[in-house]
Amino acid sequence: MTITVKWALPTPIRIVRDRILKQDKGDRAFVELLLMARALGDVGLETLEVACDLILQTGSIAAAIVMNEMRRLSEVARPKTLRSITYTNLANRT
Repeated sequence: MTITVKWALPTPIRIVRDRILKQDKGDRAFVELLLMARALGDVGLETLEVACDLILQTGSIAAAIVMNEMRRLSEVARPKTLRSITYTNLANRT
């Protein structure tokens, strides 16, 4: 008995995959994208899909660009550092 599991990639990922596989060492590059998506956990596939969609809008398709978008999308927002105001600064303003 043979069990066949069909798993369809979302359209943006599939289009980017097809374009990357045509490039030199594209198979390795696409595997790296999948590994990065897996490392992101539950949101990995969604992050990869959004990154691929953004890249398709620019027209410049390369694994390195997709990887940069994935990093940007998964980056934790850092709060801005507030400049500390001392009492002497306040006293000089009046």
